[in-house]
This record gives sequence, C-alpha cells and structure tokens, in this order.
Amino acid sequence: MEWDDIRKIRRFMTMEEVFKQIGKPKFKIQYRNLYYMGDGFFIGYCKTQFSLSGKPDSSIWNIIYSGSIEAKSWDSYEGKSFNIKTYGNEGEYAINIYFFPTEQDIRECLNINTRLFQFGDINKVKRFNLTENIKFGDYFLKVNRKRKELRKINIGTNKYFGSGSSGKSESLHMDNYEFYYLKTSLFSKMNGFRVTL
Repeated sequence: MEWDDIRKIRRFMTMEEVFKQIGKPKFKIQYRNLYYMGDGFFIGYCKTQFSLSGKPDSSIWNIIYSGSIEAKSWDSYEGKSFNIKTYGNEGEYAINIYFFPTEQDIRECLNINTRLFQFGDINKVKRFNLTENIKFGDYFLKVNRKRKELRKINIGTNKYFGSGSSGKSESLHMDNYEFYYLKTSLFSKMNGFRVTL
C-alpha cells in the first residue's frame, strides 16, 4: 500500500468502492470503525453520510474523527451551535485515513492492543509528501514553523493510554491533517498522522 494510492480516496466513498480501488483490507477493527489496509495505513469509516453547517465544537469533531457517527444521535446532541443533516442509507463510508510506521506507534497513538492483530508488514522506513510543504517524518519544529508561516496555528496535547504509553503526546493540526508526536521535543520526528477526508 502506498500513500499515492490511498490518498485518492474521497469522503463518503463506500468501503466497497474503496476496496475495489485500492484492494481488500488485511482486517477490520470493528470496535474502532477502522480497516487496516496494510503497510501502516488505516481507513476510518462512519455509518452514515452527513453535511455539517454552523460552528461545531471540538467534541463533535472527535465523534466525526472516530467514525462513530450514528444518524439518530444528532437530534439529541445538547447545546449544539451547528446543524447536521444525515442522508443516504446506513453503511460504511470512508471518513479518514491514518498512518503509523510501527506497532508501537499504533499502540500509543490509537490505543489498540497490537497483540490482538497481525501487523507483520510494517516497520518499514517511509518518507513521502503529505502536503506541498510537509513530509511524513518531519520534525515537530519544522511542521510547527510551516504552520505558523501559513497562519494555521492549533497545537494540542493529547492523552493516549496505550500499553507502555507515557500518557502524553503532542499533536499539530493543519487544515484537515493531525500530525502525531509521541515525544514532546522540538526535534521529535512525526510518529503518525490522520487526515480527515
């Protein structure tokens, strides 16, 4: 699996269409709404298509990123400053892509017990362009500088509780990307990323 292939996936493509385009997954992690496609790539899916207007708060984006969107849950969402319209039939629709180069990164960033699954095809050194200015593996300092130049500032400290995790990691957001760093130093190399389609 290569980034140039998987990046062609579009939001709300059915997973059936995705598999026709890039191949069948290695396995499904059902409790996380993820398919493992191989070579460190995951595709997250949601169960319904939707359109979003207004100003959603960060908690709703976490639901969207996780793929755990259920049509019936929107009407009861408290204090919403946005509107969500679901449409189409329930199914499995692509919503985001993740990449992690090692089992440790998967365990620490996605909080998945890697002993339950066979990730035998990872641990390869990969370096590829994510955006025009950022490559996978870039240092925290470089990515943060580039975001400041583009005036896209949003640093977050996330807590992950994977096996053996220190419990803390940094994430940098830029457009529809979130870049994960397990060590909180300026010269830490990127450990993974998520792109929301």
